[in-house]
Amino acid sequence: MLLCLEENGLDCHSSYDLEREKERERAIAEEYALIRFHQRISLEVLFNAILRVQPGKIIKLYDLEPMNQDIQYTKN
Repeated sequence: MLLCLEENGLDCHSSYDLEREKERERAIAEEYALIRFHQRISLEVLFNAILRVQPGKIIKLYDLEPMNQDIQYTKN
């Protein structure tokens, strides 16, 4: 299995096109497993996602601990 890791920070998408991004995700997921994560995600959460990801799947991780909220873990 090939794995693609993509870090998404606060200001990384100044010209974000939602439809183009969905198509890009679908194309990546055809050949890879994809984990997208926030720049402040904890290494523990990222490592756990790496251990659980499956081919053709997309996992999005956002660590909201600095805002005193739970971690969101979404699978597409």
